Order: sequence, then C-alpha cells, then structure tokens
Amino acid sequence: MKQLAARSLTDESKRAVACVAVQAVEQVWTTIHGTDKLNKALETAEALLKKKGIDFDADEMEVLIEAAVAEFNEAFKKSQESTTDAVRRAEAVAE
Repeated sequence: MKQLAARSLTDESKRAVACVAVQAVEQVWTTIHGTDKLNKALETAEALLKKKGIDFDADEMEVLIEAAVAEFNEAFKKSQESTTDAVRRAEAVAE
C-alpha cells in the first residue's frame, strides 16, 4: 500500500514538473519553436526531477510534456474565444 501511494505521488510530481517546464519554456524561450522548444522543456523537466531525486524515463517525460502542451494550448484557445466573445458582445451593445 505504501509503495502504491509513493508511486502515485511520484507520478503526480512528474505531471506537475512537466506543466511547470512547459510554462517556463513558453515564458522564457519565446524565440524557439517546435523540436527546440520540446528539447528545452525536456531539459528543464530533467533538471527539476533530478533536483527532487525523482527517477524518470525520457519517453515518459516527453509524453507528459506533450500532454501539458495540449492543456496549455486548450486553455489559450478558450481564453482567446472568451476574449473574442466579449468583444462581439461589446460591439453589439455599442451598436
């Protein structure tokens, strides 16, 4: 039972680190794209996980980072849609 709880905590930590790595790369390295951005996120995640003493597999981290990117993009898309809707409502009221 204790091992299962520890594994669950480790898996959640890996997901959290992947999200943080994606956010950091999006914020700091704005001039890189595609594979370079993925590699930078992998480097960042690796450094954070090593610092915490968490073992990881590079393929697993790539999957977690891609999932975090998908979440980031979905949130960004929803934000843009909300802004567009707000502008349309404001224009309709102004007319």
